[in-house]
Amino acid sequence: MRYEEMAGILLREARQAGLRTFDTHSTLDTAELRRTFSVCCIPEGWAKETSLWAELTFEWDSVLTAYSVAGTSAMCSIYHHPGEECSHLEAWPHPVAILEAIFSLPYDRLAVLPVGVRLARLGNRLRDLCLEAGLDGTIDTVSFTVSMEEGSLRAIGGDLSSAWAMEGDVLEDSDLLAERVREICRQVHQALLSLGQALLEPEEGQTGGSSARGRRR
Repeated sequence: MRYEEMAGILLREARQAGLRTFDTHSTLDTAELRRTFSVCCIPEGWAKETSLWAELTFEWDSVLTAYSVAGTSAMCSIYHHPGEECSHLEAWPHPVAILEAIFSLPYDRLAVLPVGVRLARLGNRLRDLCLEAGLDGTIDTVSFTVSMEEGSLRAIGGDLSSAWAMEGDVLEDSDLLAERVREICRQVHQALLSLGQALLEPEEGQTGGSSARGRRR
């Protein structure tokens, strides 16, 4: 499996799961030879200017590149001759690609809540909604960005992230990877619908609008 294949599978399966994709980025860190892919998405039928969306992203480091090009057998030749008994693979962890979904939360709904217990309760509630929607990745605590406004702390942004590890056979078989990514995208779609019911105004769930600009973190 190569970086480009995983990116293509992610885009394809996101659309198959009923997600509208936009704002796609692919970057390369030339110092560490790490590549990063990201794409934002909302459910099909939502207004384009909605203030809630998810960013699907993964990193592909130099170890994953070597693994995808050479494979485990070829990488053994770095340590010993092909005919010698292999001892390092049992202890050497196989590369892992982490697929992450970052849900950006609506500013306008956060700004009206003072920092404190009410904001913490909202974070817990949103996390519970994602779990109830079937999100089975590792879910972090909801993170809020706060600012001092007129002598009071106010939330000016927030996000909730969930992550899934792609490793072993999944990284070596495009069909297995597509199946796993398809299920993750389905979960992200359901989580967005649940979060939308709790956070969005009714008109934001209707088709309309003309610009997706400015929605990324």
